[in-house]
Amino acid sequence: MKQIFESENIRFVAVSERLVQDYLIMVNDIEHVEKFIGGWHEPFTEEQEIRWVQKKLAEKVPVFSMLEKKSGRFIGNVELMDVADGTGELGIAITAEMQDRGYGTEAVRAVTEYAFEQLKLRRVFLRANPHNHRAIHVYEKCSFREYDRTEEHVFMEYTPCPSSRPTTGVCLPLGGRRMYYEEFKSLIGAVLRQGLRGDALADALAKSVDCTKIYESEDRLAADAYFSLLHYAAGEEEIPPAEWEYFLDCLNGDREYRLEDKLKI
Repeated sequence: MKQIFESENIRFVAVSERLVQDYLIMVNDIEHVEKFIGGWHEPFTEEQEIRWVQKKLAEKVPVFSMLEKKSGRFIGNVELMDVADGTGELGIAITAEMQDRGYGTEAVRAVTEYAFEQLKLRRVFLRANPHNHRAIHVYEKCSFREYDRTEEHVFMEYTPCPSSRPTTGVCLPLGGRRMYYEEFKSLIGAVLRQGLRGDALADALAKSVDCTKIYESEDRLAADAYFSLLHYAAGEEEIPPAEWEYFLDCLNGDREYRLEDKLKI
């Protein structure tokens, strides 16, 4: 299968009829995949998947299958849809057995970089299921920001800051101000030393940080720290002490923030 590009742990290849059985397992998994990516309720057939592959290849659509480098196992599919006028919509699906391994974050980062550097897009947007909190957190960590919401979808977009690629470390707001670093250090310290969590953490976060400024900021460290605290307070994500310590090291300037490094913790 032809490789188009790669990231640290993922090979992005052209979609292929050789992977149709993997596609079927993924898209027909109602519990872990299908309910979050569409409203289709009848199982897809092999014939339908083959036609889908043929159509995408014929139209030369930027859609890729993801394979784990170390094993060659199928991870999922990712696509940039309706590309026009410098904008494209990102869609991604990861098969159940490869979820919760950091591949979603790595893939979103890699595909947005591909979109801006190779396709020369200026904006990438996506729509997420409002009940898929895990996916929304991934998008937030990758600098996507919510701009609209309905009962069925959360709409998010990402426009890169001019001086930084999507995969680089910290892109600071204008003037270089490090947004809310002291507040984040204090809150994370309380999480580690006092076990702060739940409503008490959510209230402290709301009092310390203006979320609108986080959404407007291009400081990825601040965004990741904020959304990690937010989802931890809501009980939507468990974060180990080593990850909090990593945040503190970055906020103190003792190490450079890189999402790829944090995912290895």
